[in-house]
Amino acid sequence: RSGGYGGAITPNLEKCRNGQLLSVGDTTGEVIFKCGEPALKERREDKIIESVSDHEKRRESVVIDDWTYNFGPNNFLYFLRFENGKIKEIRTGGYGY
Repeated sequence: RSGGYGGAITPNLEKCRNGQLLSVGDTTGEVIFKCGEPALKERREDKIIESVSDHEKRRESVVIDDWTYNFGPNNFLYFLRFENGKIKEIRTGGYGY
């Protein structure tokens, strides 16, 4: 998928709202543009088994990125799980530090 013209990557607090405007399906680039760099990044590759039909399954490699955003002691931590560069899961934790 192609996007528009690029620009300087500067966090836009209105676009991020301490993680509240992040959505499943956002790309890593969109998240960095909205919220800046995360406090922590971890990457690994995994294999998943996907059902193609009732009798057929497919094994596929997937790159998993786990990012943690810390928006300070008055806001919750945000834990993002990306699969192949798109948010698959968003969880919140306790207050940041």
